[in-house]
Amino acid sequence: AVSQVSAPLKDLKGKVVYGEPDKDLEKLVGNISITLPNQETEPVKLNERNLLLRGTKLKNTAFILGIVLYVGVDTKIRKNNEKEDGAELKKSAIFRKVNTLLLYMLGLQIGLCVLAAIYSGIWQDDNKGAAEGYLFLDDNIAGLATLRFFTWFIVLSQLVPISLVVTSELTKKFQQLFMERDVEMWDDVRGPLKVNFGQISEDLGQIEYVFSDKTGTLTQNKMEFRLGFVGKEAYGSSETDISKRVKAKESGMKMPKINWTKRVQKHEEEMKGVKGGISFPEEMKQKMIQTMWSPETKNSRQAQLVRNYLTHMAISNTITPVADGDKI
Repeated sequence: AVSQVSAPLKDLKGKVVYGEPDKDLEKLVGNISITLPNQETEPVKLNERNLLLRGTKLKNTAFILGIVLYVGVDTKIRKNNEKEDGAELKKSAIFRKVNTLLLYMLGLQIGLCVLAAIYSGIWQDDNKGAAEGYLFLDDNIAGLATLRFFTWFIVLSQLVPISLVVTSELTKKFQQLFMERDVEMWDDVRGPLKVNFGQISEDLGQIEYVFSDKTGTLTQNKMEFRLGFVGKEAYGSSETDISKRVKAKESGMKMPKINWTKRVQKHEEEMKGVKGGISFPEEMKQKMIQTMWSPETKNSRQAQLVRNYLTHMAISNTITPVADGDKI
């Protein structure tokens, strides 16, 4: 197929207009115009769906026809990995918290210095001419108040613990050395652990979110039938206890508090009587039994559909509806 397509490519002419190289992986601005023999076509707009990034593997197709837009250091992947001037470095949660507290303490220090300078100016104005022989007070009150501001700034400099930042950086450096020399972190192929950025070591082990798709670990493998459609009849309800309480709350109805611990214990006691399989709500179970075995309906088409439905649920792991005309 490739040879059949590549033959007429020599007669294909066109032009691609696209934007400058950037780091946005989900954006492509441009258009393409292809000139066929004896025929001109309108330019077609290009977007991110027409872009294959470097390293992309295309499947489920024999071949494609493509044009290389960005090469080398101009590829979007390379641009995205580059560090821009002034780009924000990685910071740990503790580091960001300490920075915020330092700003608050600096603001408190400046506020105290301003108050001290104002009070100093007021005091000098009230005591002008007093004790000039040994205090050497000047008539320039504003200048003396400014001088007192910086005097108090030096006095209160210990209020901002700059040494805390220095100690923290030294601690991170020693942590980095210990981690790189830990024999338990040795890999037979890659060798010792390499710490690329030691400023976020405090975030190690701090779990904020847990995602799991493994049923049975954080949850229990208990199947409870809620709703099923057999023929034109619906058995069960799609509403859960939580959805019922949400609707009641939205309607303004005051719901009593539920002891969920006792609710779970009660549910577990009920599940002990179910020997495997699926737990059916009692109301739905009675409705199905009545449909299948009551004298009025046991020979009806609905009863047979219910029997077939339950039989398929019992013997089939996967049921795929297949349409055959008007039948399923």
